[in-house]
Amino acid sequence: MNKSLPNPANKQDDKSKPWYQRLWSKPGYFVPLALVVVVIGGVVLTNWHLASNGQARAAGTCTPNAILVNPCRPWFGAAAHGNPGAPNDPISQADYLETLVGQHLDIFRFYHSPGDLPLDKSSETGKAEIHFAQRANTYIDVNWKPASTWAAADGSNATVNAEIKQAANNIKAVGHTIFLTIWHEPENDVSAFDNSTEQAACQSDPNFKGLKGSAGTPDQYKAMWSNVQKIFQQVGVTNVVWAMDYMSYPPFYCLIPYLWPGNQLVNWVLYDTYGHNKEFTDTAGAFYNVLLKDSSASVNLDSKPWGLGEFNDCNPKVPQNAITYFNQAEAAFKANTYPRLKMYLVYADTGNNSGPGCLTNYNDKGQPFPAKQTAFNQLARAVLNS
Repeated sequence: MNKSLPNPANKQDDKSKPWYQRLWSKPGYFVPLALVVVVIGGVVLTNWHLASNGQARAAGTCTPNAILVNPCRPWFGAAAHGNPGAPNDPISQADYLETLVGQHLDIFRFYHSPGDLPLDKSSETGKAEIHFAQRANTYIDVNWKPASTWAAADGSNATVNAEIKQAANNIKAVGHTIFLTIWHEPENDVSAFDNSTEQAACQSDPNFKGLKGSAGTPDQYKAMWSNVQKIFQQVGVTNVVWAMDYMSYPPFYCLIPYLWPGNQLVNWVLYDTYGHNKEFTDTAGAFYNVLLKDSSASVNLDSKPWGLGEFNDCNPKVPQNAITYFNQAEAAFKANTYPRLKMYLVYADTGNNSGPGCLTNYNDKGQPFPAKQTAFNQLARAVLNS
């Protein structure tokens, strides 16, 4: 006991004073009361901080709706692969990118070619998908090609139908809702038109350079999508949000409405966009405006949330351009220039011959580039903490 303080037992209360002054005048209560003030203040400040943090708010007032739209901010995530700073398994790569950013990301994106089934427990990718689908406050975006051609997955091939059914069971078993795209970026895989209207529309577009693919016609693409959904419904899958994922290159703009699976079959509209030595406005922004123009009653793009399924500037003429690209994306987000964008997924991946320039902390020569990572982190945190 501090003997320099008077004994409170020998001091009577002055009941003419307010209760808080009387309490404060009691030496024995001075420290507890100060602690109460500090604690209350800390709680207030902590709650304010949590309310200002997007990830914390998402668990409360920012609970995602049935199709996984966060009402408070866009999602932010990545495809992560090939970074030399971590083992090359999908989980380690995703964890390493989060370490570089300094925060958990919302979504991780995965890809499956024909014969490689989503959420397959026997594959590294499938294990990673299950891991992140089951991690708190995390989602996965799965992009899957059910067959080598669209016609093979239209319901007429029993073997492919069985694989679709197995994929449906895999996804159903994980329990948590996922984003699923059936054959992302179909535009450059179209091999023929279905009718003269489609052909005339594309040939009248000065940007159109001809069909380049071998997967099938737009109608066959839509039939494939419809068949996958039909089988998923038969299996009883209810934990899928369906995301159409377009390319964003001008030669294929004319194909956008013809590849639309249907207003009732799509929940989100995503598109993949890259700098290619152009500004964010001239790439991500340009296609955003194309989608606005192409929306109609039968192709009702406007009724869906939109997002960037892939974005980056992987091979700029000068390294600084990649930093500028991320800075422009951050500025556009803060200014709410593209309010329909509810998802940003960076392609931090060396797959598909993209090279090290798509990594967030390397240039296209494979050299570490810390300033690029800093610019990316600023963008990521601006979205995640908004």
